[in-house]
Amino acid sequence: MFIVRTVIAAVICLAAAIFDYKNSKIPNKFTFPIIILSFIYSIIFYPLNTTIFSGLVVVLLFFYGMTGWIGLGDLKLIMALTFLGTWKITEFLLLGLAYNIKKLFC
Repeated sequence: MFIVRTVIAAVICLAAAIFDYKNSKIPNKFTFPIIILSFIYSIIFYPLNTTIFSGLVVVLLFFYGMTGWIGLGDLKLIMALTFLGTWKITEFLLLGLAYNIKKLFC
């Protein structure tokens, strides 16, 4: 299951990178269906407490996006990957965000 999840996440990231490269924007019609499908995937394949934790992370990410320090398309991509359960990819992206915040304030 881990390999399938990772391949799906890689395909999503590749498609988002192509959109971002061509248009400098990741469109909502690409990210919202992925968020919804990955949420459904999370409900089906993970315990409820994992899905709730993922939901809390997504809400925190949304408020982080409202600050304007990251593009909302990128943020929505991270939200989708969080629900998909690819924690290593999400962790990597969040560490990059934390580094940028540190540079901003220090």
